[in-house]
Parts: sequence; C-alpha cells; structure tokens
Amino acid sequence: MQQRARHFPVRRWILAVVLVASVVAIGCATIDDLAPPIDATVLQLAAAHEIDADRLSQGRALYITACARCHRPEPVVRYTREHWDRILRRMSARAQFSPDEAEAVEAYVQLTLQAADLSPGGDP
Repeated sequence: MQQRARHFPVRRWILAVVLVASVVAIGCATIDDLAPPIDATVLQLAAAHEIDADRLSQGRALYITACARCHRPEPVVRYTREHWDRILRRMSARAQFSPDEAEAVEAYVQLTLQAADLSPGGDP
C-alpha cells in the first residue's frame, strides 16, 4: 500500500508533462486557422474556375483529416502557391489520394490562397 501511494505523484507528474507538451505542440491554432472555412470569396473564385462547393468541401475535409493522420496540418496561408504545388504532389502520393481527391485538395488550397491575397489583411 505504501509503495503505490509513493508512485502516484510520479505518474501525475508524467501525465502533466505529457499534457503540457501536447498543448505546446498543438499551439493555440484552431481548425479554422489551419484550414479556413469556405467563404463567399472562395466560392466566387471557385465559380470563376468552374469548381463546385462540394469539391471544395471535400478538399478541405481531406486536408484536415488526411494530413492529421501523420502530422499537424500546416496553416494553408503559411506557404506560397508554388511551394504548395510541390508539397501537394509529394503528400498526395504519400496519402494515396485518388486523382480526384488530389485535385479537390489542390483546388481548396489554391483558392484559399487566392482569397487570402484578395482580403485586406492577407488572411481569408
């Protein structure tokens, strides 16, 4: 009984360290910070490129879920379009996306970046 009581504070300390490390690793970013919702600007850009809202929604969902299987998704606006082209080619292959899935993610990322360029603050 005495031995169990002595190890409990150590277990609690380890749990606290793991929780703090998780919070630091995740940061304060929300899903909307990482993958902005599809707003009116993105939809207007999509219409101009003949891309429907369902395809954008699929791309956003894949971006959030597929990326999170292996690592924390990066904020879409962190990289340039050219950098995203390279990233998406490599990561689409790793995630084993179908061509349609890869195109949906690319459409979401590229149109989100275009919308960010059009917004006053540079973020969607």
